[in-house]
Amino acid sequence: MENPATKLEKKVLFAIISIAMLTFMGIVSETALNVAFPILMREFNVVGATIQWLTTGYLLIVAILVPISPMLVKRFPTKRLFQTAAIIFTTGTIFCGLATNFPLLLTGRLIQATGTGISLPLMFNIILALVPINKRGVVMGMAGLVTSFAPALGPTYGGIIVTSLGWQWIFILLLPIAIVSISLGSWSIITIRKLEKIPFDFLSIGLSALAFSGIIYGFSIAGEMGWQYPNVAISLIVGLVALGLFVFRQIKLDKPLVNLTVFKYPMFIVGLSNVFLVMMMILSFSFLLPIFNESVFGVNATTAGMMMLPASVLSALMAPIAGRILDAKGPKKLITAGTFITLVAVLGFFIFTSTLQPYMVILLHMLLMLGASMTFIPSQTNGLNHLPEQITSDGTAIISTLQQVAGATGTSLVAGIITISQVKSKNPANALSPAELTTQGVHNSLILLLTLAVIGFGLTFLIKSKQTEK
Repeated sequence: MENPATKLEKKVLFAIISIAMLTFMGIVSETALNVAFPILMREFNVVGATIQWLTTGYLLIVAILVPISPMLVKRFPTKRLFQTAAIIFTTGTIFCGLATNFPLLLTGRLIQATGTGISLPLMFNIILALVPINKRGVVMGMAGLVTSFAPALGPTYGGIIVTSLGWQWIFILLLPIAIVSISLGSWSIITIRKLEKIPFDFLSIGLSALAFSGIIYGFSIAGEMGWQYPNVAISLIVGLVALGLFVFRQIKLDKPLVNLTVFKYPMFIVGLSNVFLVMMMILSFSFLLPIFNESVFGVNATTAGMMMLPASVLSALMAPIAGRILDAKGPKKLITAGTFITLVAVLGFFIFTSTLQPYMVILLHMLLMLGASMTFIPSQTNGLNHLPEQITSDGTAIISTLQQVAGATGTSLVAGIITISQVKSKNPANALSPAELTTQGVHNSLILLLTLAVIGFGLTFLIKSKQTEK
């Protein structure tokens, strides 16, 4: 008979599923809408820089809310936080589904982001508080479907829905899932810790908002308009200065908004670094491959999205398996194998860029997502397992926030590199076709991604398997 201290209760599992459904919808809608941008630009008569705010604005709101999640978890009942997040997200989804103009659609997206910003760290806080450590890997693997599978599934889902039903149905089809999530969570979620009357530190909240919104906005507009755009430097400088002031204030406060003592634990830093690198690569490839497939192979958006589906399915299947291996064997061998597979996949893309065929893109992408699945959640779980229980919510907030930064950073860097190559098409002296220029830009982007993969593999030599007993 299983020891109660090591047994995963069914009600806890349903609680995790309910909040995972909510977060999954938020991330899927984020990447699914990207394929509809050309249609939205024509329908609402707006330019690319304007339509991009549907993604940029979403990321900014999430990045502002996630860092204050430790304070919310300590101050408010968990069920009430979940219900608030779910109702807010559902309201935003209704706004988006009924939107008849761009301001209304953007408003709906920002409301959605508010719900996601609350629910994303809350999911991992519930796991860390209620799941026994010997079951944590497999449950975190299931939760990993949200953060690794959802971004990859989004373009496929969006391409199919936009082509067959229309962009509004990206949101309308989420409403039944939202209702199930609210009902299931209202029944199963319990308060995970003793509540504290923590004061609202508005200065810390303001500095956090300014820091992460400045950094993410700077990287986002760099991807859209290029690094030479003055607002890029201004935004990044403001964000970094605010981040420095935020860190300084947290160190001085007796009850900080985010407890930065998490950085005293080396395994947390290693796990955080690998999560950051993997998220950069996942979202960079989610940006690069549809462009490559459409420009080089001449396929439409739906086909380009379908080409990414096998890797998404493999990632979904592998995430809980990787978690089970983590529980049974520990993190070192699993993460080492994962980062090595990722490195091989990126190296394959780099070596064969100019001769890639559709089947090669699909296979290499599957290899990439296999390696990412073996790295992402195990790295996050192992890092958080080394933290004392009282600061795990702070570690979760930091990891979740830096995932948003990683996504914006990776996408903007590869977008900037692609843009440099595509601009050459306007040069009369250029002798290359648009497809050849895109191939060149992707190849140059892969130099950056290959460097990230090498760093990630190198970090595995620092991993220690010992976990902190809770």
